[in-house]
Amino acid sequence: VPAEELKELQARFRDALRKQGPNPKDSRYSRVRLRRGQPPTRRPGVQDGDLKAHDLVVRHYCTAIVVMRGFLASLQKGQLVLPSAVRRIAELLADLSAVQSPAFLGAIALYNSRHEHAGRAVNSALLAVGMAKQLTDEPRTLSRVALATLLYDVGLPRVAGAGPMGEGRVGAVLPRLGIEQEEELPAATTVTASALAGVGDAGMMLTALIYEALHLNHRENAGMPYGGTHNVSLEARIVAAARSFTDLLADPTEERTADQAIMAVQAKATEEGAKTVARLLMAALGLFATGTLVELSTGHVAQVIATHNDPQFFSFPVVRPVIDTTGGQISNGQTIDLAEYLKRGSDVRIVRVVAMGEESEV
Repeated sequence: VPAEELKELQARFRDALRKQGPNPKDSRYSRVRLRRGQPPTRRPGVQDGDLKAHDLVVRHYCTAIVVMRGFLASLQKGQLVLPSAVRRIAELLADLSAVQSPAFLGAIALYNSRHEHAGRAVNSALLAVGMAKQLTDEPRTLSRVALATLLYDVGLPRVAGAGPMGEGRVGAVLPRLGIEQEEELPAATTVTASALAGVGDAGMMLTALIYEALHLNHRENAGMPYGGTHNVSLEARIVAAARSFTDLLADPTEERTADQAIMAVQAKATEEGAKTVARLLMAALGLFATGTLVELSTGHVAQVIATHNDPQFFSFPVVRPVIDTTGGQISNGQTIDLAEYLKRGSDVRIVRVVAMGEESEV
């Protein structure tokens, strides 16, 4: 193509963008042919803006699973590169308005996490963002929480493999660790996360967040972060709780319901910060753990007796009134299935949590 014709084509595009000339496709060129294409950010088929909210969530969730599968597979091969697609996934998860829906989070948390780390990573990230959104709407904070949760497993190949980067243990799924390997996991993850995220301010904040979360979840073997000399950030507690809940549901050695997993998280919450995060997790899921004292819209205080397995009824458990509207104790109250009341059109519901865990004794 002659240089003069390329300059002419460039000038026509310039004039068209400035709305000072006709569309370049309406002109004829001797050696250049133009045809209509898609914008760089526009994918073939139905566009995001044309989808309903639920369908958009499904698309983003499936995309996140595929991206994380590819990323974790490349990580096991020793490729220490953080694709821009992973960062974009974190931003998408932070932007999803649907993560504010307890029914959606509950449904996602129960599925697709037992057999693969990619599913656990994405499910945990959705939960973590749902918890963090109760405290802030700041996009950078939400994206950082989502990305830290997605990168939670990046140290596994380094710890479990025979070689420096896990060579010899590359497979379809990430390996399981022994007790001695769990002790090394926070430090190994710090090395890998630093290589992936960089050593700038943002990268170091992200690495510290992952490091603290791993120590919290492996404190029995790895101890508290920083040897217990510094406080742990609330963001790290959120990441740790979201991942702990997902891992409990995905545990291959013991089948647990969401209620049992929540109760296990509560049992480990001995510090005030951990108790706060456990409440955030319950609120994100819309789930009230067995034993929790709640106030009903009728004014009664009731104790949760059982929760439903269906996520859409997490917020409507089976309760037993223990205190009446005057403050008197009810000795043998009849159980109330709030889900059945809902199906009948009744407006009886839980309005607030009075006490939870060990505080819920009557």
